[in-house]
Amino acid sequence: MQFLFYSSNALRWTRQVQTWSIVQLVIAIPIIILGVYAMIIGMAFGYWLIPLLIPICLLALTVYNASHYTRLINNNTVVAPPKADRLAALRSWPKPLFSLFLYEVFSKKWVAYAVTKLASLVSIVLIFSVFPDSHSDMRLLGIISLCVAVAHVILIYQASEFELFYLRFARNFPYSRWQVYGQQVALYSLLVLPELVWFLVVGKSSQGLLGALLLLSVTLLFRALLYWLGQQMTYYLRLVFGLFIFFLLTNLFGFTELLIIGNAVAAWVFLYRYQYKY
Repeated sequence: MQFLFYSSNALRWTRQVQTWSIVQLVIAIPIIILGVYAMIIGMAFGYWLIPLLIPICLLALTVYNASHYTRLINNNTVVAPPKADRLAALRSWPKPLFSLFLYEVFSKKWVAYAVTKLASLVSIVLIFSVFPDSHSDMRLLGIISLCVAVAHVILIYQASEFELFYLRFARNFPYSRWQVYGQQVALYSLLVLPELVWFLVVGKSSQGLLGALLLLSVTLLFRALLYWLGQQMTYYLRLVFGLFIFFLLTNLFGFTELLIIGNAVAAWVFLYRYQYKY
């Protein structure tokens, strides 16, 4: 939009209207074809008024739209800078590298964040209502951890996209692999912080901790899978669903601790293999 503002405004008003008229004519080619067809049919049956009005209406509509877009592109409000005071209260906050996506969430992706947290809350309530007599069962907390992790898949995908397009330069920073892995642990811990706190409060000391660790490890693995797949949403969702079924069965057979360790190690292997070896 800024390119259009600073380039097209160099032309005279009449020249801008002519240029936008050409654009409108190209867009309206299907309508023009239908109009010509209607004119031919009307003239063939001896009707002259409507066939004569059709080109006049199309021409008037084209000129009006061209004039409207010319006025719009010359209006300074079109390229007005975004509201800089939206996050004014956060300017003084520390901004380590791992936290940049959180500010992106607060600024632009708050709707996706709110929907994700709503889906997470609904999954917790539904599972607790379906199994009211098993609140102390570790397998139930494991199921909730897996459902909450799957609910955050879109945010995980967006975090990977943000890192790929806006933080590519960070790969040149002198961070060790363990530092990068620690940054991801910090980022996704903050991203799922309400759920982690819920696990620690609702579950017993050991069970709540295991539920929180399972949620974090699965989230890290879901993020690390994108190093291998790339930003291929279709294949990513299929793989996530398949892993969810596998993890669900593994948790139901009581291998929750093994699942936590395996996911954390697998996330580290993907990080090492696909981000730093090549």
